[in-house]
Amino acid sequence: MEIKHNLFKRKDGRWVLAVAEGGNWKKVRQQTAPKEIRAERDAKAWAEIRLAEITQAGGVVVRDPRAGILVKEAWPTIRKVRAAHPDIRTSTIKNYDTHLKKHILPRLGNAPMALVDVPEARQFIRDVRAAVAANTCRNVFSTARMLWDSAAGEGLIKIQNPFRTQPVIAELPAAKTKAGKVIALTVEEIQVLLDCPLVPLARRARYALAVTAGLADGELAGLTWGATFRGVLDVTQANARFDGIGQTKTENRVRKIPLHPAAAAALRQWFHEGWEPLVRRKPKPQDIIFPDADGNAERPRSARLLRADLERAGLASTTDGGHNFTFHALRRTFSTTLRRAGVDVETRGALMGHAGKTVTERNYTDEELAPLREAVGRIPLEWNEVVREVVRTTNPGAQHAAENAAISGRCGWDLNPRVPVLQTGA
Repeated sequence: MEIKHNLFKRKDGRWVLAVAEGGNWKKVRQQTAPKEIRAERDAKAWAEIRLAEITQAGGVVVRDPRAGILVKEAWPTIRKVRAAHPDIRTSTIKNYDTHLKKHILPRLGNAPMALVDVPEARQFIRDVRAAVAANTCRNVFSTARMLWDSAAGEGLIKIQNPFRTQPVIAELPAAKTKAGKVIALTVEEIQVLLDCPLVPLARRARYALAVTAGLADGELAGLTWGATFRGVLDVTQANARFDGIGQTKTENRVRKIPLHPAAAAALRQWFHEGWEPLVRRKPKPQDIIFPDADGNAERPRSARLLRADLERAGLASTTDGGHNFTFHALRRTFSTTLRRAGVDVETRGALMGHAGKTVTERNYTDEELAPLREAVGRIPLEWNEVVREVVRTTNPGAQHAAENAAISGRCGWDLNPRVPVLQTGA
């Protein structure tokens, strides 16, 4: 019986026998020759032996008894274990999935984990390094290292992790840091944005919180009214774009932040004039502060909305270097403003969620919150109530849409609400 197969040599010099399962090239099982086999003559002899074994088995590919579990077979088990770990975030698991799908499984998926040696791991990192950015390459390497570590920990393999050897580590590119000017807005520009009557109340309130509390977009989208008790923001969750409400990005991001007077005033106005007209009921402590029209959590297109609102306020939506402002620029503005105001690194770290766990944990009592409150108070921003009046209509549905547009920027969080809005002053 003829077995469809292909014998080829990889870039690292190792010979590989690819066999079509049942004659179907969509189901290919690859077997790597021992590293001692380098000459083509020896590789063909080895392949003939393996093909003979397959023929004797009735066309079924018999795995090399030394091989053990394949990389693609090990990942589901390891993923389940990692996902169940209380300290591993959903975002981390998603990063693992991405690295496996895009880089590791296409190249090493059919390889027995126990037979992936240092030369093969080195060549893999070289190929990834040539295809992606430096930091991405380092992240893929970290996922591969985790994979082999976890496989050994679960008893799936009994070999030294090739991704922990110095020759493989030496192939990693140097980590790239963002050089040049930090992309942030000035306090003066933020004040203009907050005072602009063309920017809806909900978004002005979001911007006020972002630049006076250092909140990330997902943290803002996960805030509830109950998290604003006694003038302190209690950040305990975030609204991930694809996973919904869940954990914060890191454990250190769980923190308490004293409310800046401007942010407190913005929330009061939004609470009394915006939330109830939008959702058509009174807010409860467990309700999301910035919801959709049904009161549910959502993640608007914050970067696009910010750039549109900057242009509405007569401000540039790009940096001098031509880079688009993103919503993260508001978080950088918070950090930059604190630094320029003389706030020390440790206090900035506690407010941003960059500080170590012990620092975060001890900033909880009123006495210990005092230095954080003093630091936040150095941000020279004010909240001025800006009134937007909608065009009056006899159509109830259109009238409600007009009110939503004036309050929250909706129809949805649209960039250009179809209902005209009139400016009536500040």
